[in-house]
Amino acid sequence: MTIVVCVKHVPDPADPVVLAADLRVDREAGAGTLSGLDEYAVDQAVRLRRARERVVAVTMGPRGARAAVTRALQMGADEGIVVSDEALAGADVLTTAAVLAAAVRSVGDADLVVCGMSSTDGGSGVVPVLVADLLGWACAGHAAAVELDGGRVTIQRDDPDARRTLVAPLPAVVSVTDLSGEPTYPSFKAILAARRRPVREVGLSELGLGTPSTAPGTRTVSAVEADPRPPARIVTDSDGSGAAALLELLAGRSLLEVDR
Repeated sequence: MTIVVCVKHVPDPADPVVLAADLRVDREAGAGTLSGLDEYAVDQAVRLRRARERVVAVTMGPRGARAAVTRALQMGADEGIVVSDEALAGADVLTTAAVLAAAVRSVGDADLVVCGMSSTDGGSGVVPVLVADLLGWACAGHAAAVELDGGRVTIQRDDPDARRTLVAPLPAVVSVTDLSGEPTYPSFKAILAARRRPVREVGLSELGLGTPSTAPGTRTVSAVEADPRPPARIVTDSDGSGAAALLELLAGRSLLEVDR
């Protein structure tokens, strides 16, 4: 059995966003990082691994995307696959899902795919479902806990009104949330060991895919800087009026209803 974990290389949220001439994010302008939500997916994939099983980290992106797989290897993944092709520049979620599904098929013996619930840049949250549909596999999304038991996967999902238990037969695709457990920070020994683990770089032709025949379903027509945040207001309580002032502040921003 092989567990595949899908990871994405995204701009570092601490860096300013740089746009290219076509108004797409310039992903080579900065160092970038592994999507924060994908760290939970990698952690769960490694935790679910058993004897004689392997975890393969898969990503799609430009040249710098290999860094996301490298981070996954440092966190405990055994192998990596990087799909990079100039024809994929500006790919939408449909193309991304098709490429990831093909990469999963290329693994051969995969029967579980683990994803983050969304990426921290695009934020669509639909890629796990699309990958499952293309593979013809079951899908269990937004898991706060994941367990493998024989030929099925069980997840616990926190919905607004209850915690639900979902059971799906393998093969399956699972997406996990940031409630699934704090990812383990890799040790120096793990970082060194990751250098010896194999990473396969492939293009579309090696996955049996042709050049995407249609343009992305979305395009950016304009971009403006967000309005600066208003200065913070500090509420003090030197004379005992702090609580009332705080309530008025929250009510003024529609964050609280005050019954007068």
